[in-house]
Amino acid sequence: MRNKYKHRSNRITKADKEAMKSDNRIERDFEANEPLINVVTDITEVKTANGKLYVSVI
Repeated sequence: MRNKYKHRSNRITKADKEAMKSDNRIERDFEANEPLINVVTDITEVKTANGKLYVSVI
């Protein structure tokens, strides 16, 4: 038996081993006494007809 479709990687994220690592300021402690104290986000790249669009939701 073989898989009918070959799995393709997304080829988007490539780790840069030379890059400086960011400080882990939140240290998995997501509790806060006030709103907007611990805010985290992620950036997504979307290819469009007009070029790349970067989306980040907070």
